[in-house]
Amino acid sequence: MSKEEEIMKKKKLAYTSGAIIALMSLGIAATRSPKPIIGLARKTLFKIPNDQRKKRYHEKNVQVSVDECYDSQYPTNYFDFYKPDQPLPENPAILWVHGGGFIGGDKLEVKEYATKLAEAGYTVAVMNYALVPKAIYPVPVIQATECLAFLVKHHRRYDINPDNLFLAGDSAGAHIACQVVLSQLSGDYAERQKPTTYFLEQN
Repeated sequence: MSKEEEIMKKKKLAYTSGAIIALMSLGIAATRSPKPIIGLARKTLFKIPNDQRKKRYHEKNVQVSVDECYDSQYPTNYFDFYKPDQPLPENPAILWVHGGGFIGGDKLEVKEYATKLAEAGYTVAVMNYALVPKAIYPVPVIQATECLAFLVKHHRRYDINPDNLFLAGDSAGAHIACQVVLSQLSGDYAERQKPTTYFLEQN
């Protein structure tokens, strides 16, 4: 083995050892707190983008309002609102819950899809919700219910047909949306998620 090959071998061994030590340290830290894993995931898989948009803008026959606030005792209670210039008959509206593994993601990531839906005539609200570890289950489900209730309560302000309102989402957001619907349809499930039942009681 040449001297250069020996140096390369030592470097590879040092890098491998360093990676193993880092992973072991992360594993040990994770047994005490989930925050290191969450922090790593937010820097890699579930980054939270920085929204640089104006609060109001018009794009592709869609009027967009950024960071509208819905009533909630929990943080990150904002939604973006996409209003088509030419809504479909019966004025259908969609509340969309973003994905991100419950630890990351943001309503901004749904911008392109929400704009396309609004171009097609759908009114769209894309909501944010509190993320772990600041929020624990079922806070996102409660917040999706709160946002839905807010839109129904203020349907005249946002020109929404409350009888033609749909709930949808992607990834973790789809999971949250399904739980909201289930809490409205199943008394047993709603009982286990008491805070979400107020939507039926108040509307």
